[in-house]
Amino acid sequence: MNVKDFLLRPSAKMFIVGIFAFVGMFAKLGNADLQPLGSAAHASISREINRTGDWLTLHWPHSEAYADFYQHPPLFFWLQAATFKVFGTTDAAAKYVSSFFGFAAIILTYLLGRILFSENAGFVSSMLMSLTPYFFKHSRKCELESTLVFFMAAAFLFFILAQKKDSRFYALAGIATGLSFLSKGPPAGAVYGAIFIYLAVTKKWDVFVNKWFLSGIVLSVAIPAAWIIPQFIYKGDTFWRKYVLEQIWWSLSGRPAEMLASPMAATRRLYGWQKFASYFYFFGAFFTYYMPWSVVGIFGAARALKEKRNEGLILILWSAVVWVGFTMAGFKDDYYLLPMWPSCCVLAGYFLDGKLSEIAKRRTVFGAAALAALLVGAAYLTPLEFDKKRNPEFLSLGPVIARTVPENQRVLTYGLFYLDMTALLPWYADRGATELKSLEELRRELSEGKKKFILMKKNEFDILPSGIKGRIRPIYKQGAYVFLASNTNRWHLNPW
Repeated sequence: MNVKDFLLRPSAKMFIVGIFAFVGMFAKLGNADLQPLGSAAHASISREINRTGDWLTLHWPHSEAYADFYQHPPLFFWLQAATFKVFGTTDAAAKYVSSFFGFAAIILTYLLGRILFSENAGFVSSMLMSLTPYFFKHSRKCELESTLVFFMAAAFLFFILAQKKDSRFYALAGIATGLSFLSKGPPAGAVYGAIFIYLAVTKKWDVFVNKWFLSGIVLSVAIPAAWIIPQFIYKGDTFWRKYVLEQIWWSLSGRPAEMLASPMAATRRLYGWQKFASYFYFFGAFFTYYMPWSVVGIFGAARALKEKRNEGLILILWSAVVWVGFTMAGFKDDYYLLPMWPSCCVLAGYFLDGKLSEIAKRRTVFGAAALAALLVGAAYLTPLEFDKKRNPEFLSLGPVIARTVPENQRVLTYGLFYLDMTALLPWYADRGATELKSLEELRRELSEGKKKFILMKKNEFDILPSGIKGRIRPIYKQGAYVFLASNTNRWHLNPW
């Protein structure tokens, strides 16, 4: 058997997909710092589980507003805490969970395309997923999205297998849906929302009396209930106030960025034209961040409808329910469409599979094999970076702050974005941040006569009034930042 014949075998195609997914997700993870707000905060919260031993309630260290962290369900943080126990508490290890589920979601996309349509459709679909930079961007962080994407895709895959092969897969679909909820909360409802619409459109009413289908629904509720019920038992109404009202309801209504710093901030509501325009928010994201495969996916959906393929209908409904669900919510972000991306890639793969000749299909496999080899070379033999370094100074600045600032004292930040500091300082320095918004606040802090530690940008320090500059001294400079301490023994020499 020659090399070309070998590459056309299903096992070889799966290996090519695996190379793309694994190298793309795991290569050089430790080269870039954790970005605020999400990644650094999520890592700190996960580390805190191991410190406190509290696996029931999440905690954001050094955060007064989120000492009890109910902004997300706990599954991702549980898995990340377990990862830290095995691999240590590092920037690279903080990305392992997200990267693993990103890798696994690509494999599931391959299986979805293969089971629904054909071997080649599965291969092309997974390659399109692998060639989506926006998906890799979020999966290579310490973020929750790839976990949700994986479990939602798994739920639909099991539902499809139950329809095609064995009804016992309905139970696994329910388990995956329950884990989807524990990954990111209410968006998991899109699974059964799309399934119920699909069953109604195709008039498959008999499934509603199938014991495995019903058991799946029960399991999808029981799994999150295993976390929710103990919250009410041990935390009283805290879960209701902080998760249902302050997170879910405010997200549905529309929440301001300030709410992250102040959980009691008023909800921002949209009226009139603004509210109407918000319903079209995701069109901009879909036709920018997800190009060009988003357009190809539309052609795939059109082909499936034209050919009356029920296999394509479940994918279309999957995408539609996710899209509409997030559209109805007041708070939106571009990455909210990621849970529907496997379905879009499979539809795009289905369309391309129908357009490619046999020769073109063979060449696609050969080209993918060559690209996989180039990716491996670029990842391990060149200095090419896969991630943007946003605050690399904290890799060395953090330990200095940790050694210098007493454990019970917060770092004063001046002229810095507060939400970034509330994530970076707890992770890299294990200290909290207190924001100073004006020179008057800085003067007031320095006038108290206690030792204070300040973090600011070098350019801000350079333009400080001489009276203030004389009362503080630089301890450490790194990149754009300077870390300072109040110079109490010289105060009498530096009047305001």
